[in-house]
Amino acid sequence: MAATIDFHKLSAIPIFKNLSPETLAPLAASIRSVDLLAGEVLFHQGDIAKTLYLIEEGNIQIIREYDSKEEIILATLGPGEVVGDLSMIVGEPRTARVVATETTQLLALDRDTFFAAIGANPGMAVDVLVQLGLRLQAANLRIRELAATEPAARLASVILLLAEHDGVIKTGLVTASFHVQRVARAAGVDTKILKEILHEWSEEGFIGLDSRRLLLHDPSALQEIAGWA
Repeated sequence: MAATIDFHKLSAIPIFKNLSPETLAPLAASIRSVDLLAGEVLFHQGDIAKTLYLIEEGNIQIIREYDSKEEIILATLGPGEVVGDLSMIVGEPRTARVVATETTQLLALDRDTFFAAIGANPGMAVDVLVQLGLRLQAANLRIRELAATEPAARLASVILLLAEHDGVIKTGLVTASFHVQRVARAAGVDTKILKEILHEWSEEGFIGLDSRRLLLHDPSALQEIAGWA
């Protein structure tokens, strides 16, 4: 369904942030709306990327499935955030599945429309490339920083991200779904070392483990370990 939007919403998309209203006009005219119910899939891992989406209302989860069939929630995104822009530009298969966690409304921009606009306005390509370069630079810096940190700091960062993206605050605790092998892989930590660190943190009262849940008793302690404080 076609959607009428203002230029401010399009300029909220990082790759479009420096474009003028005149440049954004053909894109804005081609935006369509997408509505999802809780549990509905926006796209599957492996789908060819042909569209980027801007979330207007609701929330979605980005879920990565590995060869072992294990799954990990990479992120939870909400209003004003964008999903699928980089893969849409390169036209590669989606690297994760995206599912609505509640009734969600999105704005969709198709790849053909995007490249038609670039063809009509070569200057737009330069602005988009600059934004892509900045994002890749920031991502590479974050990867180098993470690789250089101690195992405990990497593990604390992953646990805090799990709590932030998948956690629910109840009675002063943050509970997050937890799987040792997944977390070890995400943190780049050997499983044996991970268990030793978790045992130490449990003894100190920072965390608790209950079946496949992690109870984060003292988030500030892990923030300090991770270097977030």
